[in-house]
Amino acid sequence: MPIQKSKTIRKLISTQCQTLFKKLSNESWDTIFNSEDVNAILNSFLNIYLRIFYSSFPTKRVINRDNNDDNNNWNTLSIKTSCRHKRELYLTYRNSNNLELKRHYHVYCKILSNVIKEEKIINYNAKILKSSNKCKTK
Repeated sequence: MPIQKSKTIRKLISTQCQTLFKKLSNESWDTIFNSEDVNAILNSFLNIYLRIFYSSFPTKRVINRDNNDDNNNWNTLSIKTSCRHKRELYLTYRNSNNLELKRHYHVYCKILSNVIKEEKIINYNAKILKSSNKCKTK
């Protein structure tokens, strides 16, 4: 059974951005302009700005299921290591004009993509065989 985790997000929508700008323009900034202490000015500004920002963009709680165990069984440690090695090869090949290195990188990418495809096929076939409802198996 997937583990459900929740997180809090803020959606930044253009209409809410316009609301933010309107509230900021209507704000009285007297406390900032009348003070001499730089720290007090900064704290006052941040308090005003964050109060308006939080009111313009309310938080929303989103539940996301952790499907890493269910969907990524094919992503083994060896594949992760190979992907890291591929990235290192790419960085080396990008900064070099060596044609042999370029050929090696492309061959490595092709082999890695074939290995990933095979692992996915094996993983999903095993899931389908174990499933009680074959049509809904993910």
